Amino acid sequence: MATRGGLESSASREVHANRLAEIARTILGIARPERQAPEARKRLMAFAKDHAKREDKLEQQAERLRAKRDQAIRAAHRDGLPMKAIAQVMDMSHQRVSQIVRS
Repeated sequence: MATRGGLESSASREVHANRLAEIARTILGIARPERQAPEARKRLMAFAKDHAKREDKLEQQAERLRAKRDQAIRAAHRDGLPMKAIAQVMDMSHQRVSQIVRS
């Protein structure tokens, strides 16, 4: 997951995975998973951890795609395309294009 300062730490991802497992336990109605369905709890925890890892990979891919998008926007601006035209093609505001160009 992305945070203001960059990618989320592995400890934060583990907290996130544990929170997902807690939500799933609540949905499944398992009040005390250590006493009820220990195999289901193990499967659920494995799923939650796997989900957090996959989510992290997707966030990293999204960050790389944003970086490539920003490079393309800067290149188009350097080549003389007006910010409003870039904004229209990229389906974003000209203010956002300006922010990207200036960054």
